Amino acid sequence: MQNEDVKVFFSYARADSEFVLRLAGDMRSAGVNLWIDQLDIATGARWDQAVEDALKACQRLLIVLSPTSIASQNVMDEVAFAIDQNKQIIPVLYRNCDIPFRLKRLQHIDFTGEYDEALSKLLIALNTYSILPRNGIKTPHTKPRFLRVIANKRISILLVIIALFGILGWALMANLDNVFSLSINAREWMTSQQYQEAYTKQVKEGFYPHKLEVKCKNNSEQLHAEWKAFPLGSEGFLHIYGVTREIYESKNKEYMAMGFTLESLNNFKDCAGDDYYEANWFKRRPVTLVK
Repeated sequence: MQNEDVKVFFSYARADSEFVLRLAGDMRSAGVNLWIDQLDIATGARWDQAVEDALKACQRLLIVLSPTSIASQNVMDEVAFAIDQNKQIIPVLYRNCDIPFRLKRLQHIDFTGEYDEALSKLLIALNTYSILPRNGIKTPHTKPRFLRVIANKRISILLVIIALFGILGWALMANLDNVFSLSINAREWMTSQQYQEAYTKQVKEGFYPHKLEVKCKNNSEQLHAEWKAFPLGSEGFLHIYGVTREIYESKNKEYMAMGFTLESLNNFKDCAGDDYYEANWFKRRPVTLVK
């Protein structure tokens, strides 16, 4: 479940309010902790000061991209501030537009097509594990696919026996996830959009990108991923992709303080030769000795 202290700041153009308020309402229904001026500025408060305070306090900025928003100086100022402060920026494409250069390298969520599908991708990107408000799809807290395979092969009783050995049994189970590792696209390189779709599908089924390779082809980034089963006993998952070293180090400290452990870290260069990072963290249930 997303940390309640991690807030998402909505940056948008007022002309896009109908879509923005719908999106904010659905995100709140799914458990996202967010701030949006039209809903969260108290009566009588100074609007400019309230926006500034919220922008400073929020760790994430969600920008709704449209021709109107990219032409808004206020929106661009908010984005510039978030970049300077190493805040996570989540671009949401509402209407097709010429995305500003500083945001082109960031993977965006495309809402120009199917709304519910895009909302599902957005909630997964925000690491919000809950039942989605419309299509009823459960995110990774549903039973992972590799556990269903275990049940089908009738070896679940073996796991029960291992668990009874306490710490020794737990150590054995911790290594079992290697047995159920899954590698897809072994000979296929994906575009950023294809990788995002694969990521959405695999995370829903209990797999995460353990290894990620990136190469440049025709001035466009191509990705290859190897997927690995969520570690047994995990109860929380956080993921970042395409961030600078400074942002990674900042997020690593933040997530470690929340009780998460770094599971994998991948470093790659984009087509411009700049270094970027992709990382995965998990929170595991405490080990309980069986007496």
